[in-house]
Amino acid sequence: MNFLKAIVHNFMSNRDTYHKSFDKTCIVLIICFTVLLQSGISLLLSVGEDKLMMLKFFYLTNIAVCLLSPFLYKFTQGYKLVGNLILSYSLAAITYCVIHSNGINSPLIFWLMAPVVLSAILFRFKIVIFWSTLSLVIFTYFLYQEIFSKSLDSISDLNILQGLQRHAFLQLFIFILALVLILLTKTHNRIKWLNDGNEQVGSLIQILSHDIINPLNLILGFGELIKEDTQEKELADGILRAAHQIKEIINHVKEMQALETGKKNFTLIPINLTSALENISFVFKDKIEQKSINLIVKNEISKDTKVLAEPVSFSHQVLNNLVSNAIKFTPENGEIIIHAYLKSKQVHINIQDTGIGIPENLISSLFRFDTVTSRNGTNGERGTGFGLPLVKKYIELYKGEIHVESIVSVNSSDVHGTNFHLVLNCA
Repeated sequence: MNFLKAIVHNFMSNRDTYHKSFDKTCIVLIICFTVLLQSGISLLLSVGEDKLMMLKFFYLTNIAVCLLSPFLYKFTQGYKLVGNLILSYSLAAITYCVIHSNGINSPLIFWLMAPVVLSAILFRFKIVIFWSTLSLVIFTYFLYQEIFSKSLDSISDLNILQGLQRHAFLQLFIFILALVLILLTKTHNRIKWLNDGNEQVGSLIQILSHDIINPLNLILGFGELIKEDTQEKELADGILRAAHQIKEIINHVKEMQALETGKKNFTLIPINLTSALENISFVFKDKIEQKSINLIVKNEISKDTKVLAEPVSFSHQVLNNLVSNAIKFTPENGEIIIHAYLKSKQVHINIQDTGIGIPENLISSLFRFDTVTSRNGTNGERGTGFGLPLVKKYIELYKGEIHVESIVSVNSSDVHGTNFHLVLNCA
């Protein structure tokens, strides 16, 4: 394996990134080796069959082109140049062979598709169109010759035709194996780069988390002391809010990375929904009072009914995130209704607010980690943008569903607000 890697590295181009260059070099070498193998085997099969020796020149030239192409790629760094050179000569050789072996009735006629298939693997759409058109024009030429009985070299000897068929199907077998090898190589490389990237990101998150969280705790500690000893309460509050937000972002990123990599132990157990819902009023008591929000919990689930979830994440990440969001975007004197009920042997939870609503263009991106959807709340509250993607991830791990409906506020008298609808399985 190391020997093959050394060969690839020897011919790699410096023009592209390492990953892209490694992929391209692998493909060039596989194609060159395939054509080399096909030509070599065909030469061996042609020995002793004088009438098949007409193809010997093309087989030898094919071998020469394939031996030179990797070096040409290395020194010119021209991926398209080398690819098109191989395709050009291959199509010329195929056309010559078909002309001298009964034209459109030749056992080799299907090889006109080979440059099209190879160009689809090597290049983008425009070049594929070019090679497809060229192959179609050549095929049309042979069809014209057949229809109008134009003279082409004709082979009537059954032994020669059988020899050509052997060549054609053996080369087809090698060609298919090469295509499979190219696809496997590309897939293997992509997975390897992805895994390497994930490991690097994971290590980076661990280092940053460790290096940032300790000084951050010191800042929080000093911030609390400053708040107690100074008259500049607003300044101290600003420092504490900023530090808490940074800590929250770090915790969310760590949580997200642990879930994505499967490093977090996760066991679904039956949990009592009534206890989790009753805890909400206690957790958010101060925030609700600050904005004079009316929080209504309508629990129609019996104490005997349990849902299948992980208790800590369900309370602290799912419910707390959704209720915190509702408070954040609900103006003073607004209302939040949490309604839990049983339907079709599943537990449904609606968390509905009379807040400002979510713009339609943001709804499709709410649960995505890679899109910024964070907005300030009605009192300027800040968020991290990671809360809802984490909620979605946990609900998926519970094998449940989450949906959102929202009406944006236009004026204070209209109907507006957001409803998050959870569907969980009964234990």
